[in-house]
Amino acid sequence: MASSDQPKVVDRDVKKKDHEDEGQGGFIDTVKGFILDIGEKIEETIGFGKPTANVTGFHILSINLEKADFVVDVLVKNPNPIPIPLIDINYLIESDGRKLISGLIPDAGTIQAHGEQTVKIQVNLIYDDIKNTYHDIKHGSIIPYRIKVDLIVDVPIFGRLTLPLEKTGEIPIPHKPDIDLEKIRFKRFSFEETNAVLHLKLENMNDFDLGLNRLDCED
Repeated sequence: MASSDQPKVVDRDVKKKDHEDEGQGGFIDTVKGFILDIGEKIEETIGFGKPTANVTGFHILSINLEKADFVVDVLVKNPNPIPIPLIDINYLIESDGRKLISGLIPDAGTIQAHGEQTVKIQVNLIYDDIKNTYHDIKHGSIIPYRIKVDLIVDVPIFGRLTLPLEKTGEIPIPHKPDIDLEKIRFKRFSFEETNAVLHLKLENMNDFDLGLNRLDCED
């Protein structure tokens, strides 16, 4: 065989391989399209869809000089004809990009078919833990917060889905007011009974108003 015939053999092999690749690519693309089309038809016929979630409320249960207890309400809607398990709830509370508290709630329940449920996430924010971690956060200040919640659900056809949620706002960190006894005015003084009026000076050390609900004192 002459040496001039060798390039023809090489060219023939290359062309054959190119046609094989094109055939394989076209077949794979066809199969992928078929699978996607079947999935869409199943979703349309059976009525499967992605659940939705929204933060609907933020409630402060109690707040004092040591901590704040509050609840975040998350409304989850299930458009599917079967119950959807709520696998995990991850939550993070941060202020100016700094983590204040985070947690995980496993096995958070089940959202009924074609139903909705309000999931309540209770959080305890301890001021001393924040102050010891971030020294520039002082008692008496108002700090911004951002709550990030990830709801992880298991949906047929779609598989595991993460529904991310966020809510922002402000929360106060109370400081104990400064109380001074300015004077005592006696209204009645005897061996049997003594009545007096105490004049107290209260100085609010906070960046926000404080309401005085009651005053307790001991003899």
